[in-house]
Amino acid sequence: MYKGEGKAAELPFAALLLGTRNNEEYETITKVGISNKEMICSLHERIQAGYTNMPPKGVLFSEEIKKKAYARKIPFCYVNPEKSAVVEVEALNVTRSKNWHSCGLDNSEAYSMRIPIVKRIRDDKGIEDSTTTGQVAGIYANSL
Repeated sequence: MYKGEGKAAELPFAALLLGTRNNEEYETITKVGISNKEMICSLHERIQAGYTNMPPKGVLFSEEIKKKAYARKIPFCYVNPEKSAVVEVEALNVTRSKNWHSCGLDNSEAYSMRIPIVKRIRDDKGIEDSTTTGQVAGIYANSL
């Protein structure tokens, strides 16, 4: 999770680091800002029991995130995936390039989402229903 600035600094967070499931692990795919205060507060209520200051076990981070250029990409707080929530995200497209994510990381390239927007919280989905890295690879391949 990421703190906001200005008026958003009063909120529990202003952006999330989202991930995909890859077998028993999770991989980061995008950082997405949330401007809807009600959605932020609702998410906070649901996931605050899972907050942790350390990256959770089973969540893969690219070594790229440690580079100075990506210093603002390091979350101030993390959420254990088992105590997280599923959100529906719409994006312009899925890209594959050298970036700071770990989704499908291979040869220094990973998938990410271009211009992501959180549409809604999926109360009907559990973490086991979240998008897999394989599904993201399929979306990317079909877009070529």
